[in-house]
Amino acid sequence: MEMYATTVYVIADEVLRLLNVNDDPQSKMSNAEVITFAIVSAKFFSGNHKLTRYLCKQLGLFPEILSNSRLYRTYLVSREDRLPCLPLVRTHRALLRQ
Repeated sequence: MEMYATTVYVIADEVLRLLNVNDDPQSKMSNAEVITFAIVSAKFFSGNHKLTRYLCKQLGLFPEILSNSRLYRTYLVSREDRLPCLPLVRTHRALLRQ
């Protein structure tokens, strides 16, 4: 899982860089980390954000992981101008459920 998460992070970071999407300076997690978290949650934990957050925190995958409610809000309420790749994550999650 750690290798997968690292690979997803690098790809997400590069895509966001190519799209000129900048991180909010006040945010604890980068946009690439939020996207990585969402994909890891969908692939390994069937979208269970609480379990994903717990295990990612235990493994040290994210240096500053947000609280459950903040992660959930960031994931669901994010605007496409902030995280333009997030609709792809939601599509990926839907395909994994099939």
